[in-house]
Amino acid sequence: DLTQSSRDVMVIDCYGLNEIELRTKFPSIYQHLLSHVKPERDANRDQGFRKNWWLHGRLRPLLRRFLALSRRFVATTETSKHRVLQFLDVAVLPDHMLVSVGLERSDQLAILSAKIHVTWALAAGGRLGVGNDARYNKTRCFETFPFPALASPILDDGEQPNKILIEKLRSLGEQLDAHRKRQQAAHAGLTLTGMYNVLEKLKSAEPLTDKEKIIHEQGLVSVLKSLHDEIDLAVLEAYGWGDLAGLMQVVNGNASTVDYPSREQDYPSRELDYPSPQPSPRIKSMIQLGFAGVERELITALPAPSPRPQESLSTESFVRGEGGGEGKTALPDGQSQTMTRSDAIRQLDEALLERLVALNKERAAEEARGLIRYLRPEFQNPVLAAVPKQAEMDVESDDDAPAAKPLAKEKIAWPKTLPEQVRAVLDVLKTGTHSSAALVGRFKGVKAPKLGELLQTLVDMGRIRETKAGFSA
Repeated sequence: DLTQSSRDVMVIDCYGLNEIELRTKFPSIYQHLLSHVKPERDANRDQGFRKNWWLHGRLRPLLRRFLALSRRFVATTETSKHRVLQFLDVAVLPDHMLVSVGLERSDQLAILSAKIHVTWALAAGGRLGVGNDARYNKTRCFETFPFPALASPILDDGEQPNKILIEKLRSLGEQLDAHRKRQQAAHAGLTLTGMYNVLEKLKSAEPLTDKEKIIHEQGLVSVLKSLHDEIDLAVLEAYGWGDLAGLMQVVNGNASTVDYPSREQDYPSRELDYPSPQPSPRIKSMIQLGFAGVERELITALPAPSPRPQESLSTESFVRGEGGGEGKTALPDGQSQTMTRSDAIRQLDEALLERLVALNKERAAEEARGLIRYLRPEFQNPVLAAVPKQAEMDVESDDDAPAAKPLAKEKIAWPKTLPEQVRAVLDVLKTGTHSSAALVGRFKGVKAPKLGELLQTLVDMGRIRETKAGFSA
């Protein structure tokens, strides 16, 4: 549905309902599941599937906890010709063929949509199907991907986020997501696959067929290309790899020459390090191993990177040519060179993978020192997220927690959706500290076990505090 046209189908999700509640509140749904689902579940060897036959087999509580506190999340199809990531509303329940990522910031979407991440995902993931389409495995492609520091700076370690660049990435991420959705909404038959097929032809300057010309006009694909071009350059800047901008421009079909910067040009995060003309041994081994040893131990499965000789970082010693030592020509400082797009793609991919592998190693070393770059600290690291700022610290002890304001006599109707339930509980807890019994009495239509489960989830995520006196926001 994401890369093609929506089927406009609905899903039955009975999460949070026991069998009696389902039969009482939604008898028609109960009968449908009883007739069409239960016979199959009765034959399932998994006891949990048989016992909870009206529920999805995998309830994904962690994802649901995230969605309860979010308005959207990032998703991509597991197997696809083009790696396209987009925002989905929390009302959408992703199926098993979607890879869902618990991020909702548009600058993070921009980073994941950039050439840098796509190159990493293609090397880390496998391929599947008749079309040999790329497969996105979240453990291998996402969890090992080193985001730039500005996406999750460690402020206590002296890092200061580049607010201007962050805002630029956020704007580009929002524009990218909105543009694709707007054009698809205006043209029912327009698909992301069709749009990105045309986008690739624009990059390679291939002529468009009559059908592709229609897609180009309906999807405003030249606008889509310009957004991706800007994102690619902005994300290079975020990593401090601006020396690769010339190669990126050739890869994206915007230039035929690469302008190599002078040695004196300043790139804050690293010395100039030009891409090698052929894949290095460690990149070859990385691809051959299929990123063996994923998670944060990815780098330990690969040969340790050997430092390049100092002279290899200078433009004078950077040479090009095919074959062992023949046809190599030294490039003077700051000169330009014409190259084919295929050569630029090869060299850019090689350079990006080498740098990303090295950065992955840096991240692993940081985590070994206890420096964790949480992409969403309020969800991933509830302990830190719950610590108030110094100016707002409450020096009173837990036993001296402020007394709750008297609860209104009129009970609040228990909301139907989980996000609304979370907001309702938080609104009440903002008035002071309340016991679980008092909270149950505050709402109409919710039982103590269900409310208790929600309260504990909010405590675990750092959204509320639990003391001897009760719960508080």
